[in-house]
Amino acid sequence: MLKSQRTYTRLFEINSSFAAELSKINIELNDKFTAEIKNINSRDVGYASEAQKLFNMTRRINGIKEACYNNFASVNASIEASQNGLIQHYAITRRNQPIEADQQSVSNYSEASNRSHTSSSVVIYIFNPDN
Repeated sequence: MLKSQRTYTRLFEINSSFAAELSKINIELNDKFTAEIKNINSRDVGYASEAQKLFNMTRRINGIKEACYNNFASVNASIEASQNGLIQHYAITRRNQPIEADQQSVSNYSEASNRSHTSSSVVIYIFNPDN
């Protein structure tokens, strides 16, 4: 064989060996990348599931918060209504107090007057010479 043909044969062997080695490395890398992609996808599914759980919890918390706001608004309205009722009752009571006091003094005067008339009439009755 000629030197050029041996060189060509040797280059062919080296090229074949190199191509086979590159093919093995390519297969290994593809297997590793495929496994890593599966891990990432399984984690993504887990993250998506966790994200969905967090979203559901957030919706429930927002619902509870809204219910609390509504309850507080209702309680606040009840408190305001009670306060208004007390204010009105107090105003009516204050307005009626002087009248009641005047009525009480008139009543006391009437009782005293009646007693005095009763006593005088008793006194008059006892001391009346016509009887």
